Amino acid sequence: MEISKENVKNKWTMNKTEYRGVSRFHWHPRTEVCCIAEGKSDFYVNGKLYNAKKGDVLIFNSGDIHKFILDEQGAIIYVCLFEPALIYKNLESIPFIKTHITGEEMKQKGIFDEILSLFEDILQERIKGGKYFDVIAQTQIVKLYSLLARHFEDESKTEKNDINKFEAFQKILDYISENYASDISLSDLAGVINYSVSNVSAMFSRFIDTNFKKYLDNVRVNKAIELLGNDSLTVIDVAMKCGFNNVRTFNSVFKSVTGMTPSEMKNKI
Repeated sequence: MEISKENVKNKWTMNKTEYRGVSRFHWHPRTEVCCIAEGKSDFYVNGKLYNAKKGDVLIFNSGDIHKFILDEQGAIIYVCLFEPALIYKNLESIPFIKTHITGEEMKQKGIFDEILSLFEDILQERIKGGKYFDVIAQTQIVKLYSLLARHFEDESKTEKNDINKFEAFQKILDYISENYASDISLSDLAGVINYSVSNVSAMFSRFIDTNFKKYLDNVRVNKAIELLGNDSLTVIDVAMKCGFNNVRTFNSVFKSVTGMTPSEMKNKI
């Protein structure tokens, strides 16, 4: 599984785009709210598969590892990305929402038309601009997310006074991204944010539904895939550069993530 970190410079973005094919596994610090405007798409989120069709909404929290898979017909999708602080800056808790919300579920709650209208309104504010468009669009994003949270909050992930932990977890992800080639342990991460090892371990489960080792393995394998395309580097060289102490471990982890050995991947590239 190839995973990349995507950086978003603006506080928020909104696009309505036609997608085809398969995207890469990726993650970003921003929250992402998508709506299928036309067609259908499969989404992988933290290792789980979701089948989405026209009118469905998908929520990718900060740090969620995800990608979409579409057939040759493709799909038109609203994609709204924004800083989590836009939502929780005035709250005492982070309102997490369940990943997949169907159009039927929103109709049952009586909010389907309003949700679709908000996606289009935010898009039009971005396209047309105008005086105070940024403030208006951010207000609409807050309303969109809050309305979904009112009806579809995942209370198992929402905790009061959890904002500090959420921001600390962002520091952990950045630290891993910068130091994946080193021998990183949960103790190291705990030291970075001044939390206990048990708290750090629980963050991975709570925020991205995986554990520290699996996440680190995926980051390292992603980098290894990039380096395997370099003809001047051997498989051993790549293993050492990506934080693996020996080729045997590298081969085992790489195959468990991608389904093939590093040598097979190198020949394929």
